[in-house]
Formats: sequence, structure tokens, C-alpha cells
Amino acid sequence: MNEIVATLYSLFLRFGYGAEFVGVILDNAGFPIPGELVLLITGSLVSSNEFSHFPAVLVAACGALLSDSLWYLAGKFGSKNLLHLYCKVSFGSKACLSKTERYLTRFGPRSLLYARFVPGFRTFAAPMAGINRIPYRQSLDVQMNADVLLLLQWNDPREQGNVPGKLFEYIAARRPVLGIGLADGVPARILKER
Repeated sequence: MNEIVATLYSLFLRFGYGAEFVGVILDNAGFPIPGELVLLITGSLVSSNEFSHFPAVLVAACGALLSDSLWYLAGKFGSKNLLHLYCKVSFGSKACLSKTERYLTRFGPRSLLYARFVPGFRTFAAPMAGINRIPYRQSLDVQMNADVLLLLQWNDPREQGNVPGKLFEYIAARRPVLGIGLADGVPARILKER
């Protein structure tokens, strides 16, 4: 694991915000990369003043929004069979796609609010929203019209640099965020400064 962290850290130092942007996109697309490490390294570089706070948040938010938008369009204009194949290759079963479809059918666009917290649903929520013809604007409106958005963190000092991708989507939605967990970590600082 230390080799992975060292390699990612060197990529971040070499490519800067571009490495963060690509890492967030790949993580959102469901590629088997250590997505949490991408944000942990970003938080570490912000803490050490090698990255600036605002650009790091902006880059991650743009990466998450672009990735989700591309997945939505892939679902809307692409083939469900292609998504079944991707689901089978990445998760070993076509079941993750049908599970996502059941969530969307049962809860509608509101299910996109908690999609990040459900394995499998996280990756396929955006393309399934496209396949089910949920209007793109409606899926954004659900988040943007929420009274408050919930961000859960472990209350563990070892998690101080862990910045969940959901935080960047919440910032882009410009809604109040209720953060529960670590009071003095990077996510708490980001929320206090915005």
C-alpha cells in the first residue's frame, strides 16, 4: 500500500491539479483506483501548502460534475447492454445495474442524493438516471433544492485529511451542509471557509 501512496503522491507533485482532476474522474467512473487516496493526498497537499485550498476544491468539484455528467449522457444515449457489460466486468455481476434501477424506480431522482453512500449504486446512478430518462436538470435540482445536505465523517484523528468526493458536489450545489464527525479535519475547514 505504501508503494501506491508514494506513486500517487509523486504523480500529484509532478502533474499538480491535473492528477487530482483525473483521479476524481476515474474514481467516479468506477475504475478500480484508490479513490479515497486521491482525496487524502489532495488534503495532505493542501495542508502542506503545496496545493491551494480553493483551486483544489474547485478541481475536485469540476471532476465530479464532469464525470457524473458524462455517465448520465452515456446512459441517456448509450446502450444498456454496454453498461451491463461494464457492471459485470467491474463488479463481477450484472446485479449492480438492476439494483441501481430498482433504487431509481422506487425513490426517483431523490435517490441520487444518497447514491454516493451505496456501493455499486454510486457508479451506476448517473447512467441509470440517463437510461430512465430522468431529466438532467431535475437530478441537479433535487440536490440544489435540498434544505440541507448531510456529510458524514468518521470522528477519528487519522481521517483528518480524508475529503469525500460528495463534499465537492455539495459545494457546487451551494446549499447548507451539515457535517457530522471530525470537527477539525480538512472537510471541516473547507466547510467553515466557504
